[in-house]
Amino acid sequence: MKIIKFLLFISIIFSCKENKIEPSEKKAVTSVSSELILENRSVQNDVDEGFDEFFERFKIDSVFQLSRIADSVSVYSDYDQRGIEKIKYSKKRFSFYDYNSDTLAYKRDSDAFTIKIEKKPDSVTYYSTGYDNGINVFRVFKKNKEGKWFYCSLHDYSI
Repeated sequence: MKIIKFLLFISIIFSCKENKIEPSEKKAVTSVSSELILENRSVQNDVDEGFDEFFERFKIDSVFQLSRIADSVSVYSDYDQRGIEKIKYSKKRFSFYDYNSDTLAYKRDSDAFTIKIEKKPDSVTYYSTGYDNGINVFRVFKKNKEGKWFYCSLHDYSI
């Protein structure tokens, strides 16, 4: 019985050989891992996002939306019909706005409006124009130096 245990022990030891990597294989593994690291870095640095991709996420993700509001947002209005007033608001004053509900706003019984989006290379204007109800609002999004889009100003010229 001792001989069987000894033979079993020896066979286990010899069957567990150390897997050694040959020097040529080490170079291949190193170059592949280096390429993966470089690919990851290029993906992280390639932030120049398109507006459509940005806005799809901005519409539905409240945390993302609030993170992409500029630190101070200029709000322009003409409430008293005496001239345009400009007030700067901190991003802390803003809450989540459901842009998805705007797509059906033209069907409302009251306060119906249409949406028009005007795109330029580094800015996009999102217009909300009412049907015979005086709604005239537009929001401006701008791309920063890093290629990220931010909500920067609100223009409310509603009557």
